[in-house]
Amino acid sequence: SAILQQVGGQQTQTKSKDEQERARIAADIQNIYNETKTSVEGKLNGLDAKVNQAFDEGAAAAKKTFEDYVEARMNAYKQRRYGGWFGWARWARDKIRGMPAAVNAFYSEGRKRYLREMDAVINRVVAIIGKTITESKAEIARGKQRIKEYVAKLPANLRKVGNQAAEQIQSQFESLEQSVDSKQDDLINSPASKNQEN
Repeated sequence: SAILQQVGGQQTQTKSKDEQERARIAADIQNIYNETKTSVEGKLNGLDAKVNQAFDEGAAAAKKTFEDYVEARMNAYKQRRYGGWFGWARWARDKIRGMPAAVNAFYSEGRKRYLREMDAVINRVVAIIGKTITESKAEIARGKQRIKEYVAKLPANLRKVGNQAAEQIQSQFESLEQSVDSKQDDLINSPASKNQEN
């Protein structure tokens, strides 16, 4: 009876030690995932502000370019048209009939300049998004690789436990990857709709 109790006690100790090892391995793998998630979320959280700032500043600069161009051309045109002896008569006629069609060319050329600048703004915004999304996906890949290396370093008798824990965490990595893709879609659609408004 004493021998059975001793054997039973050793089995309980061994079982308890195995459970502790399993829990430790699962916790280590979860920690690697958590570090990865924190890093990815840190990259993504600041992205909205960066994208909005780059777009808003670029759009304001493009608008100013348009306005400055049209204003400069209009001022030069008005000086030529309304200068001289009979300028006042042309000015009065333009007030009644409206500006000559030639003025539309200033707006048309200004619009082309604006659109060229806005294309450059969109390219800058896309580059900002692309860089951060690429960094985030690389961080996820690094997290997965860290787990793989961790499992490979486990003693042979614990590698199966490590592989199981690694497989179980994959759904969390997939969810994190989906959140990165979703963020990318949101960020690309936001400046596109802002650009249409402009």
